[in-house]
Parts: sequence; C-alpha cells; structure tokens
Amino acid sequence: MRKLFLFLFTAFTLYSCFSTRSPREREKEGKDEYDNPMVRDQQAADMIKDPALGYVPYDRLLKAIDKTIEMKSSLSSIIAPTGTTGNLLGDPLVWEERGPIYDSVGPSNGNGRGGGTGSTAGGHTAGRIRAFLLDTLNDPTGNTAFCGGVAGGLWKCTNFLSAVNNWTPVNDRFDNLAISSICQDKNNPSVIYFSTGEPTDNADRVTGAGVWKSVNKGASFTFLPSTASYMRCFKIACDAAGNVYLACRTTTVPVSQPNGLFRSTDGGTSWTNITPNNLDANSNLSCTDFEFSASGNLNAMFGYRPTGNVVNHRYTSTPATVTSGTWSTSTGFRVSNAAAIRTEMAVSGNVLYAITINPAYNTDSCYKSVDGGVTWTKQNTTILPAGLGSGQGWYNLSVAINPLNTDELISGGLDAYRSSNGGATWTRLTYWVSTMPYVHADHHYAQYWISGGQTRLIMATDGGVFYSADNGATFTSKNRNLGIKQFYSAAIHPAAGSPVLLAGAQDNGTHQLRNPGLSYSIEVTGGDGCIVHINQQNPQIQFGSYVYNQYRRTTNGGATWSSVNLSSSQGLFVNPFDHDDGQNIMYCSNGPLGQLRRWTGTNTTNTNTVISISNIGATTSLTSLKLSPYTANRLFFGTNTGKVFRLENANTVTTADANANLTDISGATFPAGTIICVNTGMDDNNIVATYSNYGVNNVWLTRNGGTSWTAIDGNLPDMPVRWAMFQPGTDQKIYLATEAGIYYTINANGAATQWSPEINFPTVSTYMLKIRASDSTIVAGTHGRGVWTAKIPPCSAGAITSHPGNAAACPGTAVSFSVNTSGVISSYQWQVSTNGGTSYTDIAGATGTVFNIPAVTAGMNGYLYRAVIVTDCSVPLTTNAATLTVTPVPVVTITASPYTRLFPGLTTTLNSTVVPTGTTTYAWLRNGVPVPGATQSSLSLSLASGFADYSLRATVNGCTGTSNIISISDSVSTKCYLSPNPTGGQFQVRYHSSVNNTVPRTVTVFDAKGTRVLIKNFNVATPYAPMDVDLRAQSKGLYWVEISDKDGIRLSMCRVVVQ
Repeated sequence: MRKLFLFLFTAFTLYSCFSTRSPREREKEGKDEYDNPMVRDQQAADMIKDPALGYVPYDRLLKAIDKTIEMKSSLSSIIAPTGTTGNLLGDPLVWEERGPIYDSVGPSNGNGRGGGTGSTAGGHTAGRIRAFLLDTLNDPTGNTAFCGGVAGGLWKCTNFLSAVNNWTPVNDRFDNLAISSICQDKNNPSVIYFSTGEPTDNADRVTGAGVWKSVNKGASFTFLPSTASYMRCFKIACDAAGNVYLACRTTTVPVSQPNGLFRSTDGGTSWTNITPNNLDANSNLSCTDFEFSASGNLNAMFGYRPTGNVVNHRYTSTPATVTSGTWSTSTGFRVSNAAAIRTEMAVSGNVLYAITINPAYNTDSCYKSVDGGVTWTKQNTTILPAGLGSGQGWYNLSVAINPLNTDELISGGLDAYRSSNGGATWTRLTYWVSTMPYVHADHHYAQYWISGGQTRLIMATDGGVFYSADNGATFTSKNRNLGIKQFYSAAIHPAAGSPVLLAGAQDNGTHQLRNPGLSYSIEVTGGDGCIVHINQQNPQIQFGSYVYNQYRRTTNGGATWSSVNLSSSQGLFVNPFDHDDGQNIMYCSNGPLGQLRRWTGTNTTNTNTVISISNIGATTSLTSLKLSPYTANRLFFGTNTGKVFRLENANTVTTADANANLTDISGATFPAGTIICVNTGMDDNNIVATYSNYGVNNVWLTRNGGTSWTAIDGNLPDMPVRWAMFQPGTDQKIYLATEAGIYYTINANGAATQWSPEINFPTVSTYMLKIRASDSTIVAGTHGRGVWTAKIPPCSAGAITSHPGNAAACPGTAVSFSVNTSGVISSYQWQVSTNGGTSYTDIAGATGTVFNIPAVTAGMNGYLYRAVIVTDCSVPLTTNAATLTVTPVPVVTITASPYTRLFPGLTTTLNSTVVPTGTTTYAWLRNGVPVPGATQSSLSLSLASGFADYSLRATVNGCTGTSNIISISDSVSTKCYLSPNPTGGQFQVRYHSSVNNTVPRTVTVFDAKGTRVLIKNFNVATPYAPMDVDLRAQSKGLYWVEISDKDGIRLSMCRVVVQ
C-alpha cells in the first residue's frame, strides 16, 4: 500500500504537470468542481488502513458485514411483540429513511444542470453507479433494470421508462459493497451475475466480496464461494454458450487476489485463469475490459497503470477452451507506454472500437476493428478531446456503438462525446454543468438500446442513471427513488419536530432536505459536499463545505448561499471542523501542517487565523474537532497520529502561546492510527474517541477527562468506527457509526461492553451522527444509502422492585445477593462496606443483578453489600444495604473415659465439648460414617461396638464443626475369656495375642478328671472373635478349656462351670 500511495502521489504530480488547467477546471469558473477521486481516496485509505500492515485489509469488511447480519438476525429473533429486547440489551430505534430519493438544484448552486430543477426530470441525480443491466430478455418492454452503486448495493426497477421510477434495494446485504459489473446469461435469462469491488486506483474503503449469482431473474442472489478473493473486478460477462468470464485486478498482499482474466464453465462453481502468458514484459496482468464479437472472438485488454506500463490486446476464436498459451496477438494496435494507462472497448457485431488513455490520464486515441478484433486501425489523427478524459481516464471511461450505424459511437469520461465518422472526430454530447443536455459528470457505463425504431442511450455516472429516447438529443434522469448518495456528513435543524436536514455528499454537492419522511432534497451547492453544520442557536446560519478549507454559508436558512474560500490547498480533502454557535467561531483542520485554522465572525466575515501547534508535530493533521459544551473556549481534537489533545482559550490562542494552552490527554495504550471522532458526554470528564482504522481497538472511553482511558470495543467486529455519540442524559449509552451501520450499547463497560447493531438500519458504511437536543432526534449520514433519522424515546427512570436481603453463612461457604429492577437499566455495580457503612468500595467485576461470594471468611462478618444501578436516564439508584453475618464454625473436642483399648467385658464412654454453645445437633462417626442413632453429646462403646476411629460432627447455629479423632482398639493379652460362666452348656471362648495370633485355633475341653470331652477347630479373623462351644451333652460340673495354635502349642487355658 505504501508503494501505491507513492504511486498515487507521483501520478497526481504528473497529472498536475501535464494538465495545469484541465477543461474541467476551466469550465468550473464560478462553479464547484466535482471531486478529485485520487486525492479523496488516498485520504480515505490513509484513515482506514491497518497501521500494523500499512495498507487496507479489504477482506475484513465482508467479515464485519457477515457478523453484523448474524447479530441482527439473533436480535430480531428475541425482540418481543412490543418491540423491546429486554432491559439488559436495550431497544432498537425506529429508523426512518429520509432519502433523498431525488434532488433539485438550489438557486445558489453554480451547477445549473442545464437548467434542470426540481420540476425538470433531467436534473435529478443519485449516487455513483458503475454497473447497469437493462433486462430486456425477461422483460422486452425495457422496464426492468438493475443498477449497482459503488456504495449502496444492488437496486432493481420495474418501471424504468416511467417518469417516476420505483427503484428498490435487492438486499441489505449488498449495501456496503461496490457493485462493479452486471451480466446475464442469454441462453438462460433467469441467471444474472454481478461482480464487486472498485478495480480502479481509488484505494478507498468501498471494496468487493466476490461474485454473486441469481437463478430467479434477480429476485435474490447467492454468493459464489469460489470467488471469495475476487475483490477488485472490472467486468463480468457471459459468452453465447453461457460460460462466464471475469476481469480482475490484484490488490494488496497478503490478501490473495486473482489478477487477470478468468473463465467458469460450470456456472461459477470453479474458475480457470486464462490470462495470456505472452504479454509484453512491461504489461501487468490486470484485465480492464473484454468483449465478444458476433463471430465468437473474445477480445481482451490487459494492463492498467502505472506509467511505463504497456497495454496489450489479445483475442481468441475459442473462448470456451482457450488457455493461457493459445491466445492470438492482433495487428495494428499501438503498443507503447503512450497508451499505457487503460483501454476501453465496445462491440457491435464484428465491429470493435477501443479508446486509449495516455499517461496524463486523458483520452488519447481511437482504434477500430471490423474483423472481430483480428486487425485494428487508428481512426483519429489528432488527440481526442481533453474534456473527454479530463485527467481521470484511469477512474472513469465508457464506450458504446450504435448497432444501427457502426460508424457512430459514444465515449464517456468527464462528459460524453460522440463520433459519427468511426472515431475520426468527436463532438461533445453531454454537459455536467449548465448547458443542455445535462448528464452528471464521470461516466462509467454507456449502452445503445434500439427499441420501437428508436435509438436510445443509457449512461451510468457518478450522479446516477441517465436515459435518452432520441439518440442523445435530450436526456432525462432515472434516479427517482434511487437513494444511494454517499454522504460524508449530516446536520439537523434544532427546532423540535423540524424535518430540515443538511448533508454533504461525495461528488454530489450539499443537500438540504426540507420535507418530512422519505422525500427529495435541494442541492444547495454543487461539487463535493463535505462537512456540514446548522447553527443550533440560530438555524438561519448554516454551513456546507467544499474540499480543503472552502466553505459555503447561508444566513437565511438556505434560501441563498455564498462562498467563503479560506484556502483551496490547506487542510484535508474532506476537512473536519466544529463550530461555536454562540460566538460564531469555526475551528478547522489545516493539516497536514500541525495547524489549526480559526475562522471568527463566521456569520458575516471571512476573518481567519492559522495557529501552528508545534507540540503535536509539524506534519500532523487534525482529523476530528469537538468544542466543549461545558467549558467555554475549550477545544478537544484528535489527530492522524492517534492522539487526543485539549486546547484552552481556543478563541484567542496564537502560535506563540498554543503549546502553553495545550494538554495531551491521549491514552497510554492508544494505538497508532487516525482518531476520526472525539465527543463528550454529560461533562468534560466523560469523553469517547474512535479510530477509523482496521486492526486496532476502535472505541476508547475516559471517565476522568483523559487521565486514563479504556478500550470498550467488546464484541464489535474489526472495522472502522467513524463516529461516536453519547445518548443525551447518560454517560453509559453510546451510539457508533461504523462501516457496517449503527451499533449501540446501553452499558459502556470496558472490554466487557456488549454492542448491538441497530436492526432497523441498513448495513452500510455510516459516517456521521448528530442529535437534536430539543427532541432527541438523531440524524445519520450514510455513505451509500442516504440520510436516516430516528427519535430516541424518553429514557426510562427505572425502579428497584426488590432489594438484596441479609445473608448468614459459614466460613468457606458461598453466599449471594440479588436485586430486581424494572425499566431499562444501563449498569449494575455492587459495592461493599467494611466499616459499618461509613464508606463503600466498588467490587471489581460485580456488575450483574446477582453478586456471588464463592467462599466467605470469618473476617467478612458484618460487611455491608449494596448495588448502585444506573438507569437509562443515567439516574443512579442505590439499594438498601444487606448485612453479611458469618457464623463461626464450632470447635468440637472429644475425650474417652476411661479406656481407648477394650477387651471382652470392658466399656468406655466418648464425651464431647462444643464451643460456642447453643442449640446443637450431634452426629457420631465411625470411620467417617455416621453411627445410626448416635445423636447425643456422648457415646458409650464396648467390644461389640467394634474397633474404629470415632469422631463427632456438631452443628451450632447452622455451622458444622468436626472433632478430633479417637481410635478405639483391642487390649492385647494372653488370657482366655469365657462367657457366660457359669453356663448352661453353651458359651463363647475369646482369645487374642499379638505374639501368637495364628489361625486356625483349636479349642479342647477336659473334664475334672482330665478326660478330653470335645475338640474343635476355628478360623478366627479378628481379635477376640467368638468361638462357640456346646457342652450341653455333658454332665454338670467343672471343665477345663484349652486354646492351642495350629501346631498344637497351648496358648491359654481357663475353666468353666456347667450347671
């Protein structure tokens, strides 16, 4: 892109040298010239490029559009029947399209359009049109037509021949795309294609997004995925067999952009590069035009800028199968850098004409072929009229042949010229200023149409579509209801309910709209309409602006206008300014010179002063200016170096004391780029600044006058943001004018800010927003869909319907506080007081209706919590404070008395102590599992209770503590235990020894005489496990019981009495 910028500058310098006073300049004496596209678009490219890349990443626009449409669809699905989305999303505005749907010429406009006024159809203009299709295949009457705006999308008309046309946009999806060419499959007229992207060296932001196809006569179109990278297309057309061809030009890396001529034989599913491989070494591959002769030859022109380039013509008789290596070279066509810039062709039968452009961007020569492009002959002996190319043939050029007389052709550049002798000599056909027939300047398309024995002409220009039913003797505009003007700016009359608007249109003057609803405008001044302003204290005073520091002023509400040209070279091409309505002082950029221009007495004089501000940089441009509504003579301004400054005493400051009155309030983390808008909220502390670049955080907010800034892009797509505006009465709700329409948020909240697109507003590049204080009406100036207005409804005061309640919790547990509200709420902020309510502190991240504390601590006992709520009116509401009570966890201690080791016959008791006291519940645990029924403060244990780890869980005032653990184990001995003893004959034997505890064990019983009466083996699994013995079969008396191990070794012996 840097090379392109250097090239633009070099080319512009050459243009200045070759054409010091072009016909356009000589012709505009006393008039306003239409735009210089090269300078205009270089400024546009500088403002939107990705600073990290150094060029404009064209591919990101389509992604931004797709995301916007997806978000609109999601919002539409949740909007209630009442038209609202709920109090946390905010409600979309009801936008009204204001047009203009056509225009007329004001009395002070230097361009009289040949006398065409609001009552003369020939005088109506629209926006820039590059592509046109008269659909006579589906509608032989010629009433169905399509046209493509450079910005504004694809439009369809079904009564083209009527005085008032019914143009309607085909799809909001296309509004932000440059429609470059349209074609139709003659074998299947239901199939229509259009290509996108301005291919010429505009380098501006109206880019493309591939090729789109309709199979239903243009009722709807589908994107062809195979063409996603085809973003700069000169032309699309079908051959007689229905194959489709596309002429493209490369764009800046790293975006992969095909370059040359491509063919699809499967309806656009896939494409083959058929660019010839035998072009001159000095020719680039860009294909600027191609035509099919009646014999079937495909003729193509290759080569487009820069100076030194060679334009090559190639042809083939087999277009459906031609490859890069099978093209033929014609003869007779000059190959030199004198025809280096661009060549445009037209065909009728086997007759072709070609108009060449020389390095001064003027039309140079006319060539003719009568054999389908095989051989060519130069027709003119002197250079073509300079007024045809007028130094911008690289930008706009058209050619068409009369099918009834192939010696007659027209070519359009600045104006249209006609030749009746095969291109040998030319006469002017149309006039862009004051002579009839009027057709707007800058022609992109021309077509002869023979119908009903009449030779008719159609021309598409930077001012819309024009039609002649008498071979050019007269023209009428076909621009009624074609609302595609590209506005840089808009302003609104201060009186509540007034329909009066003012808007500046690219290449189409300054327009005043005086009627409510969708209506026409008056072009009060011609040429480029740039920034406009209506004095909000005295609306009789209004300003339009032309390029640089040239202004148009009315002091009678627009009845008449006068020019105040402060400088025709200093300032920006589209020069920003702001106006002090009370003191009648205008503050203007004078860059790129590090200067501010101050115009005093704007209502009566042209007194102006240039103030150099060295501390901003000698080559810095002021790219946005905002006069403080709160502090007299305080001016905020942003620059193309990504800085924001505050200037005091702006009404009197001079170069000598400018730095002393200047404060840099830029954010420490501001990116490089262009700050395109600075705006204030309810005071000078709340300021929003936006960047117009790709690849940066675009929206920045300060709450302290610039001491610190926060990026609030949130969920915004990566795209230029050209304007930001606070809703009156709030510092939370902000509207943005973006490359994909208008976005808004009801809660500016740092990186978490959630933006929503206005679903009732077109997805189109929007440049400016202004608001009328008297009734909160917004006006939006779009760059392709005209001017729109919406009224912000009165803000909702909102109310708290339930306050947060007190909460009690135990340490380590979660607690939450909540609030319920009604009305539109902009934000919630929870606060905490740690000193009994003496002061409160915001809790970071606590910005919802519910505040959760995942784990409280004992130290939080007694803290107070409340929510501060900002309503749609920025009125803060504060909830009652809720108290957090943190109950301490009880300390539980258990002891064993008297034993912790048991053997048969022993018992012990576990006792507890719980602090603090209170209503307590108990749960004893054995090895961590509750003991059934053990819910008292103590627990008695015996051998039957089992050996285990015992603990106690005690709950006091809702908080639970767990005691220490006491282990109850066996008391190891070598004794033999019998029970019951005496016995009726049945008893149990128990034994345990840590020394010899092997199993199995053997129990042997002897009577008093020593006679063995019983022997029995036992497998013992646990200490003191019972071994059952039955002596009921024996007589009563004394018996001895011996316990031995598996080896027969006696372990213990005891006696038992059987009764």
